[in-house]
Amino acid sequence: MENSILEVLNRLQEESKAHFEKFYNIANCLQNESTSRFNNIKEMMDQRLDAIDQRFQAIGKRLDTVLQTESTLIHYNLKDEVIRVINNGGLDSDSGPN
Repeated sequence: MENSILEVLNRLQEESKAHFEKFYNIANCLQNESTSRFNNIKEMMDQRLDAIDQRFQAIGKRLDTVLQTESTLIHYNLKDEVIRVINNGGLDSDSGPN
């Protein structure tokens, strides 16, 4: 009887070990799959962020160009106005720029 109890306990121990190994393997597979999916999502998000960053840089360059153009136009308009005023003999007290 004692031998049969020991045999049952040994068999239970072996079965428990086998189940534990199966669950461990399943957990490893799930972890690997999760890590792989996470890395794929992270890579996709990094690509999208890079694309957004490039768009903002392009917009910034366009804005710099527009501001530079506007600044140049204002400079030349003021220069032309000063030349006109000088050529007209200065500012009258009643007249101002048109």
